[in-house]
Amino acid sequence: MAIVRATGLEETFSRQRFDRLLEEVYRRTPIPVSPGVIVKGVPEIAAEVRSILYSPLDWLAILPPSVGVQSVLLPGVLVLILGAFLGWGIRRSVSSTFGKDTGMTDPSYARRFGFAIVEGIGNTVLPVAVLATLYLWLTRPGALVSGLFAGALTSFLLVMLFFCLVVSFARSFLSPDQPAWRLTGQSSEHAQRAYRLILMLAVVFSIDMFFSNLWGDRAVSAEALSIYSAVFGSLEGWFVLKLGREELWRSEAAQEGATQQGGQAWRLIRRTTRVLAVIGIAALFVGYGAFGKRLLTNLVWTGLLLWIVVMLRGFIHELVSWATQSESIQDKLHIPAHVSERLSSWERVIVDPVVFLCGILIIVPVWGVPPGDLIGWTLQALSGFQIGSIRISIIDIFMAIAVFLIAMAGARFLQRQLSERLLDQTNLPAGIRHSLNAGFGYAGVIVAALLSISVTGIDLSNLALVVSALSVGIGFGLQNVVNNFISGLILLVERPIKVGDWVRVGSDEGIVKRIQFRATELETWQRASVIIPNAEIISSSVINLTHRDQYGRVEIGIGVAYGSDVEKVRAILLDIAEKNERVSDDPAPAVVFRDFGASSLDFELRCFTSDVMRRLGVASDLRFEIDHRLREEGIEIPFPQRVVHLINPQSSDQEQES
Repeated sequence: MAIVRATGLEETFSRQRFDRLLEEVYRRTPIPVSPGVIVKGVPEIAAEVRSILYSPLDWLAILPPSVGVQSVLLPGVLVLILGAFLGWGIRRSVSSTFGKDTGMTDPSYARRFGFAIVEGIGNTVLPVAVLATLYLWLTRPGALVSGLFAGALTSFLLVMLFFCLVVSFARSFLSPDQPAWRLTGQSSEHAQRAYRLILMLAVVFSIDMFFSNLWGDRAVSAEALSIYSAVFGSLEGWFVLKLGREELWRSEAAQEGATQQGGQAWRLIRRTTRVLAVIGIAALFVGYGAFGKRLLTNLVWTGLLLWIVVMLRGFIHELVSWATQSESIQDKLHIPAHVSERLSSWERVIVDPVVFLCGILIIVPVWGVPPGDLIGWTLQALSGFQIGSIRISIIDIFMAIAVFLIAMAGARFLQRQLSERLLDQTNLPAGIRHSLNAGFGYAGVIVAALLSISVTGIDLSNLALVVSALSVGIGFGLQNVVNNFISGLILLVERPIKVGDWVRVGSDEGIVKRIQFRATELETWQRASVIIPNAEIISSSVINLTHRDQYGRVEIGIGVAYGSDVEKVRAILLDIAEKNERVSDDPAPAVVFRDFGASSLDFELRCFTSDVMRRLGVASDLRFEIDHRLREEGIEIPFPQRVVHLINPQSSDQEQES
């Protein structure tokens, strides 16, 4: 009951916050360009600015006589000196230890990102240390600074802190003076222009933040706020429009005719931002100042946060790519090269949705959505949704996939340890060791599948009932389909053949193009596709010429005339093979004297090539050279000869009569 009441109260508060936000956004405000508003608002703004400027003198005037000015200002000066000294030491240490290496011409994105962060921190350490220590000193319990001066001073310190961070990191990311260390792909001219625009926008936005913080607790008329919002909102919108231009962020490759950086998605984001900026500026001058000001302010914050998310996305991609391609990590974790390539190709598919979701969680609260509601909606969406009597949970699905991958990795690791450290030490025959190792691998797949199914919450007993009910129908009606399906699983798991192998299955010979659950596609040398059921491959003999490597033997038969020097023939054949670039030295070529033929002495040249796929070409080149060399050496290649004896019929009759 208490949970239901708490949930109801939370929904009520959320709805009230949303209603207040809509009421504030759609509230009509005075038109800033109307004469009456200008006459009333401008003098009030001038008076407010004057009061802020004179607030230090007003504060000094109300100090008690017993408190001297030096006793107040001297500790502040000492705090400033202490903060400056501390910041200078940290900045010097960071810059000397982690500074950029100007000698590098093509650093990686991860290295550039890391040095940009270090440089941004190093450049802001000094002002942040000064401003932070002064702010802590002013806001300490018992501080004598009070009134409007205290609010103006603390607001100024916070705004300057924001300004220094934005400008410093913008310069380190854009790196207008060092193109090799730039995180964005535009030219140096565009990088300098973007940095200047960000600097001016930071100035305007910081001043806006300063006055907004002060005027939040002061009674300022609607006319003055309308003029103030129109001025600063228009300036911020104008800078947003300038920063949203496509050519400003276009890479040098795109300027030379290549694809524009960012693709269609970033082009859509930039255009949407420009449209929203125009709408915000227009709203300021038609009586919806609160809506226009909030829209433009949110655009600035969104752009800043989106920029940070994009930079982090590139860094994560670079880090994951390095981790999947690192040879040391592959050796320590025993990850095959093809698995690392697959992980590298899939990392963008996995990382981008996660970064996109995190970006939404960071950016959406800027537009007025409470973080608690956003987190609740996200958890509710991830926890699952109901379809009939079935509940589908995204979290459970990802957990099942993660459990399956972890279990498979553990099974593969144990299988490798079993093969390398236990079975190799025994005296069991190789066939038995292979069977035990393969059986352990199959058991690992089954265990990983069962664990992943249990994580999703599926009742295995119900699954067993369904499988047993279907087994009868499967056994009678789908024998061939199930046979081919299971055979396909065996082919995919055991991999006696794989895509790209040169195989012979019965009278068919060609390259494996695709292995599916029901059949395997074989492409012949005539570019014809042969679809072979998987069960036939499993149940029949298959010759795989490229099962383990691309090495293959080339065999060339040659016959020479009787009376030829056989030692010379062997030397010629070996010399021809050894001089061919595509013939391997190990194993070395060999010549076999096959037989005394009916018309010739039969020899056979045997040699190996590292690319068996080009075996026919190698054999053709060797035959051309053999024919040429034997002609030069005067060794005859005979053709089959037959002696025919003719009998005269008349002479045979005469012999019979006599």
